[in-house]
Amino acid sequence: MLFSKFKSNLILEFILACFFIGVFSYLIAILFSYPYYSIGSIGGNSAYDGEPDYFANIISTLINGHSMDFLHPGIPINQLSAFMINLFSSTLTVEQIIEISRATIIFFNCMMIYIGSRLFLQQHLILTLLLIAILIAYPAGFILIDNLSPNSILFGLSVLLTAIGTKLRYKITSFHLLYGFLLGLAISIKYISLIIVLPLLVSLIFDSNIINMRATKAIKTIFFIGLISFLSFMILAWPILPVSPYIFTHHGLISSDLIRVLQNSNYIFILFFLILPSFFILIKGFKAIRNKGIKDSYYLTCIALIIPVLIISTIKLIQDTSLISVGHSLRNFLPILGMIVLFVPYILKIKLIPKRYIYIFSAIFFISMVFFKVNFNNQSNYAASLEQKNFSLFVEQYNDYDFLAFYPPSAFISTELFVAWADYRYGDSRVVFSDQKAFFRSTPMQKKIRIINSRKFDLMPPNNKPSYRYFDAISKSKFFSKTQKQVALNQMNLLSPKSLCTSLFDGFNVTKRSILFFPQSLGSYIENDNLINIDIAKSFVSELKSELYNSCKIDSEISESSYKDQIFYVLVISPPYSS
Repeated sequence: MLFSKFKSNLILEFILACFFIGVFSYLIAILFSYPYYSIGSIGGNSAYDGEPDYFANIISTLINGHSMDFLHPGIPINQLSAFMINLFSSTLTVEQIIEISRATIIFFNCMMIYIGSRLFLQQHLILTLLLIAILIAYPAGFILIDNLSPNSILFGLSVLLTAIGTKLRYKITSFHLLYGFLLGLAISIKYISLIIVLPLLVSLIFDSNIINMRATKAIKTIFFIGLISFLSFMILAWPILPVSPYIFTHHGLISSDLIRVLQNSNYIFILFFLILPSFFILIKGFKAIRNKGIKDSYYLTCIALIIPVLIISTIKLIQDTSLISVGHSLRNFLPILGMIVLFVPYILKIKLIPKRYIYIFSAIFFISMVFFKVNFNNQSNYAASLEQKNFSLFVEQYNDYDFLAFYPPSAFISTELFVAWADYRYGDSRVVFSDQKAFFRSTPMQKKIRIINSRKFDLMPPNNKPSYRYFDAISKSKFFSKTQKQVALNQMNLLSPKSLCTSLFDGFNVTKRSILFFPQSLGSYIENDNLINIDIAKSFVSELKSELYNSCKIDSEISESSYKDQIFYVLVISPPYSS
């Protein structure tokens, strides 16, 4: 009878937790949402384009059944968001798609925090609220908790995986299976989450009680978790599996950065005096860990990862005046920050402070952080909506043209540019959104706006590139699925140069009236943005005009246009007169 009562109370609590987290998700993602179309924010700070990336891949998932981009890889987020969107309607606005996807991520993120803290570690319910408050208080969490990207959800996954990790020993159980599956899930969302497994590996490898048979058991345990994680990753990331090795060359892990460092004697000198003491510190740390049991080693490794994150985060917060920039720069630390779930219970053990005051403080802290986040979103939305309205009015002056093409932006506050940039940078490179099955309602102006292919004019012929040949082999092989071949074909197209004469932008037609926009900085479309004070666009546009005429026999005219204090150079291309 007692067990039955406990079980019913737990079920009731779980239902109430789902309701509370659902309300919280609705509040942050929909009712007081951050302006998704603000890339670079007011003033051009930190032009992080995570949301255009995931918006484009959610649309690709809705249209094709799979993502086209794979660099995170982020596949589960795209699939989950697409599933939730399909529950509501077949055709939604861009804003509705963003809001539903954001709410989905927030809900599952907070639920994993609840399950890890409350159900697996059996911590007090107030500590779950405290963990969510800590996530919001951390700069990356504050900025990205409601961002359509893989970053904040890794905090929840880290809490859950860290909690399950405390249950793991040498004997294989269902916890090992669950841990392996969730680790594969985390890696299929973002590769950086692999670091979450480090405390478990250290605790198993450096267990002071490992001798003979136990060493064999530790190896078997690690192998089992690794196998399950790999299988989980394979299943969840199936559409991009054959092309996933490309991530190493794309992100420059094998790049010229290392060569530049090694060629500089000053860098080598500094590195020597950093690496040498670090080496001895690590040796001392491993010896300390070896003298501890599995649980202590697990906890020590977690705290050893958390402390540098907190130090670096504090330094960044002091040095950088922009909270948005700090938040974006610290986003990859969120999987480590989730390990803090092991240490929040120690707050309740402070003898000098009665527990009821700690409960009250935690509740007030949570409410305060939610209030600050809502207020931040409100202020950002107000400022961005004014900018968006002004930019739309500026663009509408050119409504008579068939196409309005913009130099590839790094910073903008515009719903129209959001969709165009998402399509250009992260969508299917072989076809634009407007030519595909409509899964979102677009305005007539959105259908006209394009991004100039300036980044692709000077690409070298791809035939000799190992990556191109690799993608080509995938596209022609009978051993890969249709989905995988489509992803490979998309990558082949991205590696191929565009013709200035025929592919000035996607859909370019010399018989159509087109107008091209170039901000003075060639960096930002945000008013009053002084990212670059030097006028570098003027010579670029002049050279482009000459090349269009000399190489393509396309006439064009250059003019200037002002948007508040922002100067645009405008290149007008009119169809040739018929003889």
